[in-house]
Amino acid sequence: MKLVLVLTILGTFTQIIEVTSATTSSDSPAETPKCIGAHEVYNKCSSSCPRTCENKDKDIICDTKCNAKCECKKGYVRDGAWHCIPESDCQYCPKNEKYVDCKLGYCKVKKCDDLGKPIPCPGIIPPCKGGCVCKDGYVRNYAGICIPKEYCPSCGGDFNATSGCGNHCGNNCDDYDNPPGACPLYCHVNGCDCRYGYVYDHSTKTCVLPRDCPTYIDCPKNEHFTTCVNPCPPGAQCYAPCLPGCLCNKGYYRKNGKCIKKACHEDESEDESYND
Repeated sequence: MKLVLVLTILGTFTQIIEVTSATTSSDSPAETPKCIGAHEVYNKCSSSCPRTCENKDKDIICDTKCNAKCECKKGYVRDGAWHCIPESDCQYCPKNEKYVDCKLGYCKVKKCDDLGKPIPCPGIIPPCKGGCVCKDGYVRNYAGICIPKEYCPSCGGDFNATSGCGNHCGNNCDDYDNPPGACPLYCHVNGCDCRYGYVYDHSTKTCVLPRDCPTYIDCPKNEHFTTCVNPCPPGAQCYAPCLPGCLCNKGYYRKNGKCIKKACHEDESEDESYND
């Protein structure tokens, strides 16, 4: 298509210029793609961090580039199945809980029984069914209520332990009475700490009172230290608690206070390997 322009220069003469337009009949605008999903609209620069039921109440800073794709209409957000639903239809979660778009793929501690153990994570990514989970720092108790982790009755099955760092620096039988100092160890994921007044016993892997820590001693030849030596003489029954002490090595027995090698013909009843 041609346009004719008439220019008047300083009122003295006119110049006629023919200009060929760059637009032709074949240059019609590209047709906008149609969205298949309900309540979706096409956007040439849609956010790479779409609003979902999980993040709808958060201020999200998306540092990735936008893309041309379909997004939810205003007032709609994506659910766990990646459908656009009204914000008001998102599942309401009780106190101390939050909604996540993919509940099965939520790889964090979920209940008190999980404390101190490897965290189960099936590796599922959206889309999957959404739902309510405990907020960070909370887990479900035996009644299914989300409570602070430290309120759980035990950690790792130990009723004297609670959720924590788990490296037991400065709080174990070997160093609890040492002066405070820097800890060179990292915290464990989903670790346990001893409750106030208790220290960690490495030999039993439990939290004990300081007075119950084993007393390590140097054992004589052919003996080894153990935290629980049978206090009863061989063949006798008694109800005294076992105590830390030295025990004869395998293949040896105690005679006259010393551990000597057991001969094949010697009677097992002569064994005096008990704490006297």
